[in-house]
Amino acid sequence: PPVSSSMFFMFLYPLFSNVEFFYEKRLMTMVSSITAAVVNIVLNFIFIPIYGYVAAAFTTLFCYFLMALFHFIFYKIIESKKQIKGLYSTSIIIVSSCVAFAIVPLSYFLYEFPIARYIVLGLTLLLPLIFIKKILSLLKGVFYGRTQKD
Repeated sequence: PPVSSSMFFMFLYPLFSNVEFFYEKRLMTMVSSITAAVVNIVLNFIFIPIYGYVAAAFTTLFCYFLMALFHFIFYKIIESKKQIKGLYSTSIIIVSSCVAFAIVPLSYFLYEFPIARYIVLGLTLLLPLIFIKKILSLLKGVFYGRTQKD
């Protein structure tokens, strides 16, 4: 579960680093990436001997989150300096990040209860069908220009 959740942050950070690249703020990109890599190495060095491969999964999650956070902070700095607004929805990013973190303990909890696991899986597959109109509207905004404000 931690590695799966880290994939979300692995997807998230390029959204912000692309803005850094566009405005040629490569130092910001370098600082974010190197800091996260060094923290990952140090945490792995400390925790893998104690907790084994599970520690590697959690340090991976933490470091991808850290990298996404740094890139987000630098993106916000660029956004304010260049006066660009509405590129990404901060509220959606925060809620999605909280969900990515919440999935980890939920997954561990559901290992013991297969019926509950299938119910959660079914709801996860059903929710997009319930909100299909809203999802399609958001996708149209992404691909054909923003139609809603943050």
